[in-house]
Amino acid sequence: MKSASRHYYPSAPIASVSLGSAIGLSVAPSTNLSLQVFGHTISPDFVAYFTSFLQFSSGGNPYDVDALGALQHKLHGYTPRGVLPLWYPPWALVLFWPILAHSWHVSLALWLSLSTFCAFFTVRCCYNLLDISFEDSAHHRAYLAWIIFPVVAVLYFAQVGLFLTAALSAFLVLQKQRRDVLAGMVLVMLSVKSHLFLPLTPLLVAWIVNQRRYMIALVSVITLAALTCLAELQAPGCMRDWIHISKIPLLQMKTATLAGLCGDVLSIAIGDDPRLGPLIILPIFLIPLFGFLGSLFLAIKNRNEILPERSIHQVVCLSVFLAPYAWIHDYALLLIPYTMLLANERQRVWGNSATRVSIAAQIAAFLGAPLWLAHPVTFCWYPCVILFAVRRANF
Repeated sequence: MKSASRHYYPSAPIASVSLGSAIGLSVAPSTNLSLQVFGHTISPDFVAYFTSFLQFSSGGNPYDVDALGALQHKLHGYTPRGVLPLWYPPWALVLFWPILAHSWHVSLALWLSLSTFCAFFTVRCCYNLLDISFEDSAHHRAYLAWIIFPVVAVLYFAQVGLFLTAALSAFLVLQKQRRDVLAGMVLVMLSVKSHLFLPLTPLLVAWIVNQRRYMIALVSVITLAALTCLAELQAPGCMRDWIHISKIPLLQMKTATLAGLCGDVLSIAIGDDPRLGPLIILPIFLIPLFGFLGSLFLAIKNRNEILPERSIHQVVCLSVFLAPYAWIHDYALLLIPYTMLLANERQRVWGNSATRVSIAAQIAAFLGAPLWLAHPVTFCWYPCVILFAVRRANF
């Protein structure tokens, strides 16, 4: 019979780290702290969510840059990167309403503590997917799994990445347990940053059709429609406003993806020739398209062999790497394959070459942090290394 302390042990770090993150990290954004890296200003993004919600909750336009600028100036006294707009769909504000409907300090503390909890929750879900008992395995390796550079970046920027990661891992567990209604509901969270999941989409659709799990798709559509209606009722015209601001694409952003790398190389090769300028943005469209079509081909060809919990570690790596744009904190999704790698190799965690490669990648990520933050495109190697490690582990 297991002792009470055995059950308490896994929850103690969760409580302590969540509380510590909420208290400690909430100081940085609230005191206008920004980080200067190689001449670039890095500052938290939570201010965009909070001020957009202030507009949204009062029935205003959450995408009004002028209104957001005034609120952000009042809140911070200055905005080190200029006005931070909201790029997410309006239903994201409905999803995060319970967190954002408080004062600045309370909302930020909730955001960071829940984000930290989501990291541990993801680790637990990954152990469930591999049918490994979390209590019977090495705890220190499980806790080590969430300490990866993108997760730390999510906490610093106060971004949404860990909510998406937890939602995806929860979906995988729920579909495995055949709790399709809940699985369909949590899947909606991924729509906040749907561009990160383009290769995953056809595989998921093929799996739903092949397994006749139509309830997942039905619940997802109904939930998304309900959230959209709630958003429109609260702030009429917000969908139109979101579509309008979405016409200002992040095409000139060099982010940590294959498209960002190719665009950067083309920019250097072409130089200032205005006639060839449009070529620079082609990778942002073509690479995600090829990724989507390739995934669609595999989904049709292997539709009888698609198992989300078995293929997700590779699909996640490719989805983010082939996205039109993705920031360093978006790679928090790789917490899923990295945790599954450590959990699967728990008997020989330090001796296995795949694990050594992945751990070396984490060390390199932290050591090179100033470079990655100043020039995000240089971080595009990271998902490739994690993909190599999980394929080498062959699980």
